[in-house]
Amino acid sequence: MSNKKRRNIRKKLYNDSDDGDEKQETIVLDQTHEKSRDKNINDSVVMTPPPRLSFIDEIDDEVIMSPSIKANPAVKNINQNANTQISKTEETNLEEIKSKNQAIQSSSTKTKDLKIDKGELILEEEPYAAVVDDNNLDKFCSGCFAKPTRLLRCSACNLLHYCSERCQRSDWKQHKEECKTFVRLQRKPPASIRVFCRILKRRSVDKDSFAAIKNLNTNRTKFKQEEIETFAQLSILVKECIEPLAAGEMIELFCRLTCNSFSVLDEEMIGIGVGIYTNAALINHSCVPNCLATFDGSKLMVRNIQPIQKDEEITIAYTDLGIPTMERRRELNERYFFLCQCELCKQYESKENVDPRSALRCKTRGCTNPIEPPDPLEMQEEIIVECSICKQIITYDTADVENQIKESIELYEKGMKLLVQDVDEEKAISQLERSFELQKNLLHISNQNLIRTQKSLIELYSKQRNWPMALSHSQLLIDAYRFLFTEWHPLIGIQLLVTGRLLLCMHQDDEGVRNLRDSLRILEVSHGYQHSLTKSVADILKQMERDISIRQGKFD
Repeated sequence: MSNKKRRNIRKKLYNDSDDGDEKQETIVLDQTHEKSRDKNINDSVVMTPPPRLSFIDEIDDEVIMSPSIKANPAVKNINQNANTQISKTEETNLEEIKSKNQAIQSSSTKTKDLKIDKGELILEEEPYAAVVDDNNLDKFCSGCFAKPTRLLRCSACNLLHYCSERCQRSDWKQHKEECKTFVRLQRKPPASIRVFCRILKRRSVDKDSFAAIKNLNTNRTKFKQEEIETFAQLSILVKECIEPLAAGEMIELFCRLTCNSFSVLDEEMIGIGVGIYTNAALINHSCVPNCLATFDGSKLMVRNIQPIQKDEEITIAYTDLGIPTMERRRELNERYFFLCQCELCKQYESKENVDPRSALRCKTRGCTNPIEPPDPLEMQEEIIVECSICKQIITYDTADVENQIKESIELYEKGMKLLVQDVDEEKAISQLERSFELQKNLLHISNQNLIRTQKSLIELYSKQRNWPMALSHSQLLIDAYRFLFTEWHPLIGIQLLVTGRLLLCMHQDDEGVRNLRDSLRILEVSHGYQHSLTKSVADILKQMERDISIRQGKFD
């Protein structure tokens, strides 16, 4: 294979819809920008954590003062089988919560008379309504949710972007009226208002379909009064955009969307938008789910990442499974009004089992056993523990541990602040590296703070094309994810893909191909053979394997 063709293969690593029936006039698209090659490389290599998007985006203080309500990569339905409902409280004792729980009838999301092998498509669903979030409007197509090299901006509202006139025409039924509103309003409506208005727009032309929205549980009585007041204030913003429902119905719809909205994720499991999926919203939560939701554009797909037995309930995760159990439970309680009683959460109720997401590292070289961090409430000068794996007696100075953790977090936050301010990228990297140096010898490899720091460093080093440094952190992340998640979890597959791409950038083709093979094996289960990401990895792998075979004289 020629060097030119080889270069083309490497370039492909980083460049990874019907016309409307109505012959209606659309707004001209501006050819606003074309992303630089550097940007494409960074976007392809970097894998950052999926954010928990806010359904109620930040609004001007004059409009709203209450904290935002979050929408996660999955949603809550009122039916809980493994979980039980609880009232929402500011601070709630675990035992008090348990005493108040009431059993909820099992949902209908169970397999009937069959066993399902891993990697099967359980559900495929187009959104009732979906929008690209505020931070990604100039990066993703508002029609197909793709991330092209070149985007065209709507020349009227200057807010939405499309990858082609074809995509703009397909979205015009939705955008036509809102476009006029965006032009008229001085402040552009946030994603929460835009998706809300699209739901009302669809209701106005297809009232029967709205029954699926009304079927979603509101949890109306469980929201705090200040949150209800927030919804009332947001309703005023909606009136600026579209003819609203009655006041009570508006509040109930905000409640429904808050509890049942999904973060739309891109190929690398990064949140790019918010959508409503009325069928997927009926699936219950577990912190050890047998299924997960991925997206191809705005289309949601639920696949099982482990075999499902007959009569076993189908579950997905509503929240980031990389955060510590106590935080995860508190988040589920505050956002979805239930105490998670899944096997993973119950496992860490006892101090005999240590959650690696918040754990310290065992001091014995090579030992991966998580060690319980000191409890500030116990006021101990030092903690002495026997590692259950290596059997070594380990002593930690409580004050020293707490100071190092505090300092590492402060360094991380300083580094990220420098990046946001776009002041000094090199200084930001220096701060993050200092944070990492403190964390790597103290925290468990799967500690959420260490993982967060490494993800940021991968992003920065990739932007600088410092492949060796990005690679070293990416390989450590693979180990962290394998410790945390099941074999077929997509974050492992995606991190293997990131690592494979970095290796190919360094011309370490054999090792890069091995990582791509491992990545493809997982993605075929988590995303399916027909997913655009899976196909892209398969194409790259096929070409690289051909290249290697030619070099080794095994291919004519």
